[in-house]
Amino acid sequence: MNYLYGDSTTSTLKSNFLEFLRDAIDFSVFVLQADARMKEGRVRIRALGEQSDAESARLERFVTSVSRAVHEGDKGEPGSPTALCGERLASLIVDAHRVSVDGIRHDLSEAIARIEAEEAAGRDACVKALGELLAPHDPPDASTVLRLGLLDSGRYDATLEGKAEPALAWTLEVGVPDSHAWSSPMRVERLLPHLEIRAPQLAGWISKEVKVRPLRIERYVVTQLVDDNATVRVELRTEPTSGVGFDFEVDPDEGAVTKAQRVGPADDQSVGSFDLQVEDVPLVVELAQKLRESLDGLERRPNVAATFDGAEFRALPTFVDFVERLVAVMAPICQEISARSLTPNELVIRRLLSNDRREEIFVAKATLRDKLAVLPAESRALFAPLGLDAVEKAKPSAPPSDRPPVRSELPPSAPPPPIPKPLAPVAPKAPSVKTLKSTPPPSLGNRTLKPPTAVPPPKNPPASTPPPPPARRAVSDAPQVEVVEEVEMSSDALLDAIPESTKGIVEKREGQPRNEALLAALKKIMTLSKNGRAVEAYQEYASLFASDAFADYRPDEQRQALKLMVLAKTHPPDKDAVASAHRAALTRLKALVERADEPDPGDQELLGVTYAFLGDEKAASAAFQAGLDVERAKNPQSDLIATLMRRVSQL
Repeated sequence: MNYLYGDSTTSTLKSNFLEFLRDAIDFSVFVLQADARMKEGRVRIRALGEQSDAESARLERFVTSVSRAVHEGDKGEPGSPTALCGERLASLIVDAHRVSVDGIRHDLSEAIARIEAEEAAGRDACVKALGELLAPHDPPDASTVLRLGLLDSGRYDATLEGKAEPALAWTLEVGVPDSHAWSSPMRVERLLPHLEIRAPQLAGWISKEVKVRPLRIERYVVTQLVDDNATVRVELRTEPTSGVGFDFEVDPDEGAVTKAQRVGPADDQSVGSFDLQVEDVPLVVELAQKLRESLDGLERRPNVAATFDGAEFRALPTFVDFVERLVAVMAPICQEISARSLTPNELVIRRLLSNDRREEIFVAKATLRDKLAVLPAESRALFAPLGLDAVEKAKPSAPPSDRPPVRSELPPSAPPPPIPKPLAPVAPKAPSVKTLKSTPPPSLGNRTLKPPTAVPPPKNPPASTPPPPPARRAVSDAPQVEVVEEVEMSSDALLDAIPESTKGIVEKREGQPRNEALLAALKKIMTLSKNGRAVEAYQEYASLFASDAFADYRPDEQRQALKLMVLAKTHPPDKDAVASAHRAALTRLKALVERADEPDPGDQELLGVTYAFLGDEKAASAAFQAGLDVERAKNPQSDLIATLMRRVSQL
């Protein structure tokens, strides 16, 4: 169905261009924002690299200075206590230098990995947004090819391939609903019962010869169908897995069969192209028309693979070029619609309804401009060719009509949800928790865009209503603003916050009730940590591990709760609180190791880490070695062996 312009003149539009324009602007805004995030990420990577280089250089100068002082200092005779002290100091300096350099490199690689993961997620979201744009409608002047192929399972695999300016090529997944005609092998008789054509066949018992004879093909199965909107190519086979049948290429609009070929064994003399009888051509054309009609109801899904100028869309260095080209394709059409719309600040098209009535579809230019408001000025300038600026001059009114058009405003769109903002870059050399707490954040709102890593943001937040900040108070220069009691962690948030290996203590398991008392204690600890009160959290750890109730919990519950603290990546700077918690954990870990019928290497690792933190390196080494011996006997290829060996080497 062709559409008319707003002044009722004919147009070349075969679909609702205003819908595509609306969704294309949503898509463009989304990918431009993602593109800006990716550029910010690359800047952050360069900055982090420079910081790491500067820190490494400063460390090198410091180590050189300290080593020179040790080397040149008066140590007395070789073998003297002072000389031996100097040797130990020199060795410690070398080890400290190595550990510090490794730490800088590790922190840098982790920071880069986080930024690259953010970029990968952004690129995936852009591909998804492209699929959401292409699934409901094709770009202007697009050429598409629908392909269906019968699988061994008896279901059809369906895809839609498309090409359009700006140099875009894509393949969409097409779904076949269970109730659809193509949900099972399509036999010809379902569309044209008793279909019979004349085709070459081998005849004769002794002397085989090819003769044209009537052949009923009603039971033949469609094993492949290709519709490019101009021609329909269909493969018919006697059975789904058979190699015998016919291939036809048909132009339904012209009523012509451009190709007819019999398919079969190589030694069959009737195999090959042949000319259909004149009276059979309308039958094959009708079959192609009915096959095309039967495709209605297939579902174009947003799963897409696309290329732009021959390069994978997902891997484009920047999406700005694509948006520029897309706008260039839409601009002439948009300008023509605007020029022929009788209302100056609306884009209007029309289509014919029944009884010679016309529906007028319109969208206000201001509605489209509002979609661009979130972009910076330089990005908004990319859309200038669309001509969406407000117009003051009036246009001539429409001629009087006995049948005024039915006006329908374009419905609102559903733009892709915004990508969460990344965390602020973290320097490789992280300051202490106290230093972080003493500097207030720029705003409480920034903290809620992506909470600290201990508590990830809610999954799939609604795009239209982002979560409110925990407090909406003015932030002064003083650090007294503190989010503490206002933020309470839910059970779901706790599940997201803790490592996968320890979720068993809070998740319900078949045949075992969830330990609600332990869950409440951990929830309190994690809430304190989330609000920056890490010292109080460790005081709660100490109370939990020292309690009589904890001693009565199942060993796996104790073990997993102990992991949360003992294997934490960072601890608060208050050494007394942390040491107290580790001493309480040590008692429980000793009990776990001693009462186990078979030693658990994981428990030995926890025990060794706790001893090492409390300064007993000899006991730590013995615990790690005991864990190594057990794990080597159980699984020589275990990852835990490498971990325990690394811990031993670090003592």
